[in-house]
Amino acid sequence: MRIENNRKRPGHILRNSIAVLITFVMVTCLGRTLFFSVCCNEDKLAIESRYNELNELLQQQDYASAYRYTTSHYQQTNDLERFKIDFPGYRLRPNHSLSFEGDKATLYPFEIKDFLQLLNGPVYTWVKIEGKWYVDEVTWYED
Repeated sequence: MRIENNRKRPGHILRNSIAVLITFVMVTCLGRTLFFSVCCNEDKLAIESRYNELNELLQQQDYASAYRYTTSHYQQTNDLERFKIDFPGYRLRPNHSLSFEGDKATLYPFEIKDFLQLLNGPVYTWVKIEGKWYVDEVTWYED
């Protein structure tokens, strides 16, 4: 007959519990990272597509249709003439900046070469409303 040493058992249980907890945390974090990566990529593509559609309308000088890519908040504070100033029709450049915070995104359409570069031009704040992205605010920077 074998006699177990009960003093070793609680240590094994604690070690196994810690291992299970660590594994759970790692799997949860990895899952969240993958989930947000996929979601942000879909939103990134959606904003880039909407921005390009808006620019096509601007190139055609269809300002009334392009104006519909803005939120009611933007439209209440900016008339169509101001819209034409805020949206001169800049094309998206490679390595442009697009960052997310929930259902809000910030787009700088020009190339960012390094982190110390000063912004020069418009920065567009987009918001997601009922599954679609709209420009809510435009901030101009000059170096």
